[in-house]
Amino acid sequence: MTKKARSLQEHEIQNASHLIKDTVVKHFGTLTDPRRINSTTYSLVGIIFTTICAVLCGADDLEDVVTFAQEKKDWLKSFLDKADTVPCYATFWWIFVLLKPEELEHCFIEWVQSLIVLKAGENIAIDGKALRGTADAKNPNSFVHMVSAWASNSNFTLGQIKVDGKSNEITAIPKLLDMIDIEGALVTIDAIGCQTAIAGKIVDNGGDYILGLKENQPHLYDEVVNYFSQVTDDYLEEAECQLFESSNRLEKEKHGRIEERKVYATGAIDFLPQKDDFKKLQSIVCVSSKRTVEGKTSEEKRYYISSIQPDPERQGGAIRSHWGIENKVHWILDVTFDEDSLKARTGHIAENLAIIRHIVVNLLKNDKKAKGSIAKKRFKAALNETYFLEVLRGFGSIGQK
Repeated sequence: MTKKARSLQEHEIQNASHLIKDTVVKHFGTLTDPRRINSTTYSLVGIIFTTICAVLCGADDLEDVVTFAQEKKDWLKSFLDKADTVPCYATFWWIFVLLKPEELEHCFIEWVQSLIVLKAGENIAIDGKALRGTADAKNPNSFVHMVSAWASNSNFTLGQIKVDGKSNEITAIPKLLDMIDIEGALVTIDAIGCQTAIAGKIVDNGGDYILGLKENQPHLYDEVVNYFSQVTDDYLEEAECQLFESSNRLEKEKHGRIEERKVYATGAIDFLPQKDDFKKLQSIVCVSSKRTVEGKTSEEKRYYISSIQPDPERQGGAIRSHWGIENKVHWILDVTFDEDSLKARTGHIAENLAIIRHIVVNLLKNDKKAKGSIAKKRFKAALNETYFLEVLRGFGSIGQK
């Protein structure tokens, strides 16, 4: 590379850095600094941004973050407002222990909502995830538990909230629903969310729902199971039931298994004693799946209630897409970011770092140019400064490419 070309590249990198800094300050500059006023050597937003950059480039814990900061101190000095040094481990640790996670989460949600316009009828999956490494050795169930909302069509995390240690997902989900925009969306939640208060919250906030139904609602579950046990494909019209079928038989060689799905839906639910308990309940759904793998066949039936008119194709698609939060978010966090092995749990550190990881996942998913997995993109970002900056530009263009 010639001297002129190198100078031009450095100029472009510098300009890109300033633009990224302005965007980060805009969205995360309102955070309340938990440190004493006279002991703030480094800016809070600079520390947050440094952590995001480090996690983007492969850091999985705060020790890795400090190593990244030390190696990138010349580039980071404009963000940290210090020319010669970078924060030590204790500085990063105390910031994330003391920082109010609800403020960081609020910044995250505002950032996403300012850049993503959800499509009409967007499917939003809500599901919980345990950070198992945070469990106390004497109490295996003491781990930090997060509930996240994921837009399946856009493939972005919209928000997350920690489940209170004295509570469970049932109380956390309504709080999350109040934090994010679900206007016009179809919200899917597994059976733990099949609660009258949660159904009411979704409808009141302008959304619709498909809620998994199991024995935690015993009377309603028994009534729905009994109805679908009497429905046969030859008498759908008499049962006022609709059917949508799908199969992957044509892709058998590619996937190595056959999966056949039948989705039944009906709006003839006046027989349900609980019909008026769930706000705007308009249909019930049964998904019957048959899987054949290496000559062995298994069958399963799952049941749901929904606030939309019976539409087995749409409802079946939303139910199927719900599980994308497991393999497109939770699996990535566990395998690529080693989240289940991270043990830090003092103060708010686990929750705050979980939010940072979601920010990075959104940024990496926003990059459509580089091919490969999230892990490969992180590796590339660590090696290639141009690509690293290209991903960071997503702070101002998530979902807009």
